[in-house]
Amino acid sequence: SLRASGRAQLDARYYSTPDGALADTFGLRRARLGLGASFYKDYTVYVEGDFASGDATGTTQQQFRATLAFIDVNWWKAARIRLGQFKPQIGLEQTLLDLQSDYMERGLQQNILDGNGLNYDRGIMVSGAPAEGTWYAVMVSNGTGQNLEEKQSNVQEAASDDKDITLRGVLDFAKIFSVNNSIFHFGLGYKRGEVTNSVA
Repeated sequence: SLRASGRAQLDARYYSTPDGALADTFGLRRARLGLGASFYKDYTVYVEGDFASGDATGTTQQQFRATLAFIDVNWWKAARIRLGQFKPQIGLEQTLLDLQSDYMERGLQQNILDGNGLNYDRGIMVSGAPAEGTWYAVMVSNGTGQNLEEKQSNVQEAASDDKDITLRGVLDFAKIFSVNNSIFHFGLGYKRGEVTNSVA
């Protein structure tokens, strides 16, 4: 089966400051197209790209950026495997699309990840729902961020190579105790990483 997706996020900003330090402008924050394919029941490939030419701060981006590019191996419901570039599972907001968020902007934690280029990363993740109302994810990634490989320009950089570890666990008490039409989440997340070389 094939699945195509697309979305755009448009911004309009007006500033009342008389000095004109900030320009009134229309912006295109996101313009994304994606294509997914599922085959042999257990395998899914998904690729998505962003065609926006600027972000909310007005800085220039590349004309095209790959956001998601991964393959899912769904042999077991309790231990699904994902390889490629995708979002590390830190917090509920990180797991949601912008279309699913109730707010215009993300929380501080999300902005810290995004501001450091770690909103997307390349690696491998095992995740699943081993029991009703439970969910977990374990990810090992480069820690270099979106569309970046680790530099290995010399022996020292190669020897200091280290991976980021991301852990997340969630309990949904509404499902565990069969409370209909409700969601009561409790989740914990952990991320460890070390900057070992420049990504610029």
